[in-house]
Amino acid sequence: MPERLGRTGTRSDTDETAVEPGTGDAGPAGAGAGWRRLSRRTLGVHLKWLVPPAASLGAYALWTGGDLEVASLYKLGMVSVAFVAVTVYEVVQLLTTHFRVTGEVFELRKGLVLRRHRSIRRGRVRRVDLTAGPAQQLFALVIVRIGTGSGPHGKDHEVKLSALSKRDALALQAELLAGAGAPAEDPARDPAVAEDGTIAALRWSWIRYAPLTMWGGLAIVGLVALATRVADWFGLSLDGVFRWLARFFQEASPVQVILSFGAVFAVLSALSSLLLFCEQWWRYRFEIEGRYTYRVRRGLLTTRQIAIDRRRVRGVEVTQPLPLRLFGAGRVEVIATGLGASDDDYTGMQVVTPAVPRGEADRIAAAIAEQSPSPTATTRLRPHPPAALRRRLLRGVAAALVPAAVLVVLGWSIAPAVLPSVGIVAAAGVLLGLLLGVDAYRALGHDVSGDYLVTRYGTLRRHTVALRRDGVIGWRISRSPGQRLSGLVTVSAVTAAGKGGAYQVRDVRLPDGVAFAGEAVPGLLAPFVVARQAPEPEPARR
Repeated sequence: MPERLGRTGTRSDTDETAVEPGTGDAGPAGAGAGWRRLSRRTLGVHLKWLVPPAASLGAYALWTGGDLEVASLYKLGMVSVAFVAVTVYEVVQLLTTHFRVTGEVFELRKGLVLRRHRSIRRGRVRRVDLTAGPAQQLFALVIVRIGTGSGPHGKDHEVKLSALSKRDALALQAELLAGAGAPAEDPARDPAVAEDGTIAALRWSWIRYAPLTMWGGLAIVGLVALATRVADWFGLSLDGVFRWLARFFQEASPVQVILSFGAVFAVLSALSSLLLFCEQWWRYRFEIEGRYTYRVRRGLLTTRQIAIDRRRVRGVEVTQPLPLRLFGAGRVEVIATGLGASDDDYTGMQVVTPAVPRGEADRIAAAIAEQSPSPTATTRLRPHPPAALRRRLLRGVAAALVPAAVLVVLGWSIAPAVLPSVGIVAAAGVLLGLLLGVDAYRALGHDVSGDYLVTRYGTLRRHTVALRRDGVIGWRISRSPGQRLSGLVTVSAVTAAGKGGAYQVRDVRLPDGVAFAGEAVPGLLAPFVVARQAPEPEPARR
């Protein structure tokens, strides 16, 4: 088990009570109490749950020429009943939800049978996000999510209001963020930031990096799986398609099959990636708003506005998946408290740019870090010992030999024809593993740059992290069995921000790791370190 150095603590940011029927407050009713309701137009938004069964019926009737089978209508009726039940539930939630903002707290009450009362101290509000899907945009509404950061069991305390009018949502966001955090001095404006506060805005030349991500291919696979499932649900036969594919596989050579399907998949994946880029980053703008707020605006069909308190920022990270790194690009992520403790909550909130050229990523990172040059642009980091290289080479070779072992098992059991290819697969895999191992070792590095400690690691996904030294609240030193054999350790800077709450300096010698921790945050590790003293010389014998 890793050893944690330093002390951390948590305390509840919210209070929540449940009131059983007939045992508590009947709920806010008077206008003088300051309670507000959700927009009545939300009723129209909830009708979207009736669209899937209606669209399915229309598509099925069009496919069959109006010949509707009883079994298919029965299935469609069951789906429709489920969607109607969801609609009724959402309507009840709308009519029983009330909220208000007082001088100290934000309060929310909702529920018909089981009433819930939740309160959040305004000083503990970490984020207020505004999102609007196609249905919300049609009715000029916005979904508001209010988060307070880490909660019990690694979950984020979040309150969701779905939905408010855009004007009311913006007013509520400004009201809550104005009371978040203790008063602080006005942050200095970075020279790299435009006069209007703009740090970065969409450039359509960045779209060239969209096909380098894997989301396009995943979207194609998902659409094919969904289409197959829907056809099976309504009893539609796809035997003709399968027969054509079987005939193609029989008549074409393996090279033709690979080239044909590879080309089709590549084209469709690239097109879907371009569409996803437009959907996610349309009208993108990253800017400073007011004294203490970073705001990210983006989205086409689903718009999103993410507000990040500048006083909660603890660092910045530049991530480079291998395809983006090969073409000199990367994404910028902000490290801040209150963006969610789990990876699922954090993903999508910390990313403040699409894939951009590495120089542009470093410029944006410098603006966030308020330090020039950017700490993420540091190229001369401290190297790691040769034992770290050996570990990566061994892991790369071991991973590369797994496909060859699978082919050996298949050859001995059911397909002897694949045995001649084992040597080729093993040689190619070992070469690739060695190359990736060397690249992973070259990525390793750490250093102290101004107000930040910097760590870099990874090959398939390279991370360059710049963490504020005053944001480190502890150190964790851990050793795996392999590291013990190599005389290495992993030193992790513990912080209240970011994914996992710790950022690693991997595979360093113990004295070097302890010295780096002491240099980065003087005095924090000192009470837990016992210096070895040289033994006193024995008295000379006569």
